[in-house]
Amino acid sequence: MLRSVWTKTLRDYRVAILGWGLGLALLLYATLAAYATQITTPQARAQFAQLAETFRFFAEPIEVTTPTGFATWRIMGLTPVLLGIWAILAGARLVRGAEERGALDIVLATPRSRARVLAEGIAARVAALAIVGVLLGLGALAGEAAAGVPAAPGGALLAGLNVSLTALVFGLLALLLSQFVTRAGAAAGAAAGLMILAWVVDGTGRAAPDLAWVSRLSPFHLYGLSKPLIASYGADPGALLGLAALAAILGGASFPLFARRDLGGTAWSWRGGARQADGGRALTGAARDHSLRGLLPRALRADAPAIAWWTFGLALYVAWVTGVARATRDTLRAILEGSPFFRQFLGGVGLGTDAGFLSGVLFAFLPVLLALYALTQAGGWARDLDAGRLELVLGTPIPRWRVFLGSWGATLAALILAPLALWLVALVSFRAWGLQVDGGNLAAAFVGFLPLELTVAALVYALAGRLSAGAVSGLVGGLIALSFVAELLNSLLNLPAWIAGLSLFHQYGAPLLDGPRPGPWLALTALAAALLALGLAQFTRADLQRGG
Repeated sequence: MLRSVWTKTLRDYRVAILGWGLGLALLLYATLAAYATQITTPQARAQFAQLAETFRFFAEPIEVTTPTGFATWRIMGLTPVLLGIWAILAGARLVRGAEERGALDIVLATPRSRARVLAEGIAARVAALAIVGVLLGLGALAGEAAAGVPAAPGGALLAGLNVSLTALVFGLLALLLSQFVTRAGAAAGAAAGLMILAWVVDGTGRAAPDLAWVSRLSPFHLYGLSKPLIASYGADPGALLGLAALAAILGGASFPLFARRDLGGTAWSWRGGARQADGGRALTGAARDHSLRGLLPRALRADAPAIAWWTFGLALYVAWVTGVARATRDTLRAILEGSPFFRQFLGGVGLGTDAGFLSGVLFAFLPVLLALYALTQAGGWARDLDAGRLELVLGTPIPRWRVFLGSWGATLAALILAPLALWLVALVSFRAWGLQVDGGNLAAAFVGFLPLELTVAALVYALAGRLSAGAVSGLVGGLIALSFVAELLNSLLNLPAWIAGLSLFHQYGAPLLDGPRPGPWLALTALAAALLALGLAQFTRADLQRGG
């Protein structure tokens, strides 16, 4: 398994493959199975078709009165975004992460060309995403059997392939962007922001007929042309080939850039001329740089691009859904009035009101996106352990606990900055569109994100003392996916209270409607503190190599 870059990389992804593959497969299975037990009457089907048409900005409603059409509309539109997060993290670290660890120097010292190293790394990521796609297809087959519809192995596997190809596009976009920056986190943040932007552009084209042309600018448009789970619709070979071609272009563009740049450098000098400063001048400049005067400001400066891109993408999503809320509120009120089934289907929220719509749509997905954001930000600690960056720091008279808390302080600042910026965007957007939402509950909705983020980030810090960065991101990402599955389908499956309570997103609740939840939020904060203490204990007592 360690004789080539391909097998070594694929081996490193084994936890992520199982975590993401099984988590998304379970999500699709549960969605298909839930339809057969919940939407059973002709009246409910007719009402649901009308509701799906109103929510077409999330996915095009095709045969939504069938189990496969329902699952395609309900889940498959978001699945490539979820898997795309992991693909982006892996793509950004393909060469840049190895450079940060100092491992690429050793690999390139062997008789292997740069092109071969990069090709084998890309091949490993293609294989990993293909395996996830197969697992997703198997989940679809199991769900079709549970829903009592004829199994279509070809359509199920093509559905998984469609998701994997779309995620691969953004993973290779992150690889390309990593050639222009010196940190994997910056490339991942930029690619994630562009992915959210592409998703918003695609939804805008579906929701507004006059703007249908803009959706063609997004890779998600090609993804949406294929609906393999729906037998009468099927897959579009041209769209699948288009996604493969786009992935090939992005991946191919990385080869000449990687081949010609210095290790640790960038393919394009942002400052234009390469002006060399003498040693004295460089030291003087460093002494004046406030970001180099402590561990916390240095970490914040390094993470600033990733924080900015993530915040930009999420802010765009907030502003976009706010505009949709105003345009569709009256239609929703007419559909939902007097329909107990849809109140259950949508989690019991009153979507006919401004607060209800925003709680059921905007705040249904923001928690999982911010949880993934927390994973990416805290993952920097695991990557620092893998890269051996802390060895020089600990060679100075700085105690280990201070190094740990300095890194955590930077992560904590990032976790606070994003919800704060999104709250300000929401305030401006709500006022601009004239939406009526309680100001106190709105503030509580964004404050409630912090315990959620803290728990995810602290779990990363605790696991980083025992597992590699890739294993940590795969395991925690899979747990986030499973937690999201439990909360998303809780109202349909009537899960036992103790199972629903295991979901982080269930503990977050619906504060935009119900106000703050001090008990669950304090419990999550206490859990985060315990995990952080465990991570600190491991770091202060273990060899650094154990964290890698």
